[in-house]
Amino acid sequence: MFRGHRYRFQTRTASFLAYWRCFKEKCMASLCTRGNHWAKLGPQPHRHARVTNDISQKTNAGDSDTVNDPDNPPLLMEGQEPIPKTWYTAPLRIFQNKRGTTNLNFRGYIYFKGRPGRNDTCSWTCSRFKCRSKLVTRHDNKFQVQARPHNHEPQCLDGFGSDEVVECVQIKNEPIEID
Repeated sequence: MFRGHRYRFQTRTASFLAYWRCFKEKCMASLCTRGNHWAKLGPQPHRHARVTNDISQKTNAGDSDTVNDPDNPPLLMEGQEPIPKTWYTAPLRIFQNKRGTTNLNFRGYIYFKGRPGRNDTCSWTCSRFKCRSKLVTRHDNKFQVQARPHNHEPQCLDGFGSDEVVECVQIKNEPIEID
């Protein structure tokens, strides 16, 4: 156990370096150790929450372990570029267009609502033809950007940008009622 994550042993070198992989399947995080006094995290961050909530296992401010808790994500500041597959919280605009479908506007990009997922998540796909950018939302204001970037400029910079908007709902950090 290191910083709240479990690792499984991979191999040992002649110079007494031990290489470890994250215990979770499909997680590419790694760790290199020498004895009990030296450890270095690999280049890939964990893509899941920590196993333990022990405060002594939490990451220090200067460490390179960039995992955040999906239940308590950091606020994405204006102008800050989101890291793919990392949960953030920020105001999101959800609205209905003339056809009655639910859309999401984030930083000028319009997304179509996809299928609901597990743990109150919902996937969103960019509305532009041949753009494969995706976004996943959770609850009211938590989201993560997927790995594929947009292949075009934002559709609307002034908010919603077209006369397609029928109803607009601003989602903030607290839940709201939609009539």
